[in-house]
Order: sequence, then C-alpha cells, then structure tokens
Amino acid sequence: MDSSIESIGMEKKSTDISNMVELDIDGDTTPLANTGDRVTSLLVVSTASVVFGSSAQFGFQTGVMNSPMDVIVTIFENTTCTSPYEEHSRCSSGQNLYALAIAIYAVGGLIGAFVCGKIADTLGRKPTLLLNNILAVAGSVMMLISSSFPLLIAGRFVLGLNGSVNTGLAPMYLTEIATVRLRGLFGTLNQLGIVTFIFLSQLLGLPQLLGNKHLWRLLFGFPLVLATVQLLTLPFCPESPRYLFLQKQTERATIRVLQRLRGTEFVQTEMDELKLELQREVMAHRVSYIQLFTDRTLRRPVIVCVGLQLAQQLSGIGGVFYYSTKIFKEAGFSLGEAATVVTSSILIPMTLVAVWLMDRSGRRTLMLYGLGGMMLFHICLSIAFCFQVGFYADEVASLC
Repeated sequence: MDSSIESIGMEKKSTDISNMVELDIDGDTTPLANTGDRVTSLLVVSTASVVFGSSAQFGFQTGVMNSPMDVIVTIFENTTCTSPYEEHSRCSSGQNLYALAIAIYAVGGLIGAFVCGKIADTLGRKPTLLLNNILAVAGSVMMLISSSFPLLIAGRFVLGLNGSVNTGLAPMYLTEIATVRLRGLFGTLNQLGIVTFIFLSQLLGLPQLLGNKHLWRLLFGFPLVLATVQLLTLPFCPESPRYLFLQKQTERATIRVLQRLRGTEFVQTEMDELKLELQREVMAHRVSYIQLFTDRTLRRPVIVCVGLQLAQQLSGIGGVFYYSTKIFKEAGFSLGEAATVVTSSILIPMTLVAVWLMDRSGRRTLMLYGLGGMMLFHICLSIAFCFQVGFYADEVASLC
C-alpha cells in the first residue's frame, strides 16, 4: 500500500512538472525578438558588480601576500631577513608563520567549498554573494589591524572561506544571467577579473607604492573597497533566472527577471530552454558519491576531472603567485618585486589568447601543450637551483 501511495505521488509530481514545462510552440503566436546579442545596462551593472566584488576579490587575495613578505616578517619579528641563509635561527620562525598565513587561505577555501553550493541553492545566488561580503570585510579588517602572526593567519583563513564562495558562485551567476551566445564571454570576464587583480595586487605591493613598512596595512585593506562596491551595487541586480526557475520553480518571477535583463517582453525562447532543462533534471537518474567510482560509465569522467584539477594545482602556479618575489631574489634579481609584476602582467594577455585558441586548437590539445611546456620549464628551473653557482645558472633560473 505504501508503494502504491508513493507511485501515485510520483505520478502526480511528474504530471505537475510536465504541465509546467509544456512548451508554448503552437499556442503562442507572439513574435519572438532576437535578443541573443543585446546587452542591457542592467546586465552590464550586474556583471560589473560580480566581477569587481567577487572575481577581483579572489584575484587580489591570491597575489597580495607575495611582495610584502620580507617587510611583514621584519616588522612582526623585528629582524632583518634578507636571505634564507642569513640569520636562520631568528628568521625561520617568522618565515614559517608567514608561509602558514599563505597556506591557511587554501584550508579556508577547502572548507567553504563543501558548503558553498548548498547555501547558494538554499538562499539563492544573489543573497549568498551579498552575505559573503561579511567574510571579506571581517578577514580584511583582521589583516588590516594585525600586529602579530596569529591575527594575520586568522584573517587569511576567513578570507579563504570568502574565496571559496567567490570562485564557485561568481562564474555561476555570470553565466546564468547571460544569454546563450554571451555565456562564453561572461565566463571569460570572471577569469579576466581574477588575473587583472592578481597583477594589481602585486603592482600595489611594490615598495614604492604600498609594499613598505609604512603603508602595508593599506595594501591589505584595499579589498574593503571591492566589498563596498558589491554591497552598493548588487542589491539593485536581479536574482539568477535559472535559479528562480530550476530551484524555486517560480515561472512569473523568472519571466520578469529575464525581461529586465534582456530589455524586452519577448523572452519565451529562453523560457522554453529553461523548461526543457527542468524536464531533463526531473528525468535524470540521481547517483551517489560511491557510484561515481563504482560505475564504469562515470569513473572515467571523474578521473579526467580530478586529473585536470591536480594538473592545475600541481603545475607550480601557486609558487609563482605566492613566492615569485623570493624566487627572483634568490636567482640574483635585486628588484624581485618588479620582476614579479612583469610576470603577473603576462597573465592578462595570455588569458585572452587562451580564449581565442580554445575554439581553434581544442581544449585537449591546448592542455597537453601547456602541461608539456610547464614540465620542461620546471625541469629547467630545478636544474638551475640545484647548480646555482654562477652567472648562467642565475640567468636560467630567472628565465624559467
């Protein structure tokens, strides 16, 4: 009897969904406007709010710890650490704590990644992004007022939680408010915002600007500006139409949001796409985490996804973001901060080049060439550091 009741309930739910996703093809005689390439002011403001408040926030926090390392260690430990081989007994403790402050950011991000998606599906994309600024403000203030490593480390941990939401939710919101034709471009804007503000954080970290013993607090306080921008602009932006329809199943609210974003009343084409997507989700077979590894049809895609993430994280880019200034100084560059700025500036044009090549060379080919090139340069770099005796070894290390 229980199974019969459950079957009746499932059939009723399926019927309700079918009624909801019935497409208005034959019955709707209203002409549909072609809004595929139209960019409204609301769409621009919504995109700018998320790029500057979330993508830029993550990028700035990724690069900001690089250049002022020696300045902060010196202030906090009251020692002069010009080299890891000098004053080792006094300097190693401060450098280890600074390294912990860098690494704890990833720990916060790992913890936040487990709950980010659930919160976004429960509260919505827009409210989650707004609430995430509490973490941005709290972490930035902790770093701004810090005079010892414990508070600096705690601030970085809080900002790691903030970063996990930014990396997961910002590209999601951008692609969900964009039209189909513009989704690739909007996804690129997220990455462009990240690399641009990595460059800006390291530029501002120059000793001639904010990376000195007098102004380093302003460097860590700059993210407050980005949080303020989002807090002032995002409340005027709409919720994701995809979230409203697929998660909340509120058709009228979805239509109103789409009409505001597209600047037209004719949004039936997009509504039909959302209805089809909802129908596919209802009919889709749900799998558990264990099935991802036991089901042969799912195991290979999972291995590919995990492999790509490992390739990205183990490529050495983290060392460039966090320790390039120190690496350059050890390789013989007295102006390590300036060399770091030059290195990070390459990220911006290469992001645009990668987007251009992606559809021409293919994703797989591009990944293989990129990973192969990184492997060769890592070998080159390792050899140079192992035999760092003389002019040519320094030059090779710097070039790599």
